[in-house]
Amino acid sequence: MAEKINALPLVELELDKKRSLRFTMGALRRAEKRLDEIRGGQHVSIFELLSEENKRKLGPDEIIVLFHHGLLHDDPNLTEEDVADMLDVRQLDALGQRLAEALGAVVKPKASVPEASGDRPLAVSPGSSSGPSPDSK
Repeated sequence: MAEKINALPLVELELDKKRSLRFTMGALRRAEKRLDEIRGGQHVSIFELLSEENKRKLGPDEIIVLFHHGLLHDDPNLTEEDVADMLDVRQLDALGQRLAEALGAVVKPKASVPEASGDRPLAVSPGSSSGPSPDSK
C-alpha cells in the first residue's frame, strides 16, 4: 500500500489478524462526527477528547470508533461491530498504547515544567546565571 503523506504514521497491531492503524484528518473528522451521533448531537472535539486531561477516560464507544476509523484504510468493509469483537478487553492497556502511537502527532505530551522547591516556589531557573553584576565588585 502506498505511503500516505497526509496521514499520521502507520502503526501495526495484532487483532484477529495483523492489521494497521492510520489516521488522516478525514479519518479523525469522520470519527468525531460518529461520536457526535452516538452522543445524540452533543459535540466534543476529537482533539479535546484526545487531550492529556482526558487521558485514560475513553469509554467503549470512543475506543471502538477510533479503532474503526483508524482501521478502515486497510479494510473499508469493516464495521464497528467487527472492531468491537476484535478488541480484547484484557489487552486494553496495550491497545491503548498502540492507539496513542497512531495518534502520536495529535496527542503530544505536555512539556515537563521544572518543579519548584523550598520556600521560594517561583525561583525556578531555566538556565545558568549571567554571572556577577558589574556593581558587585
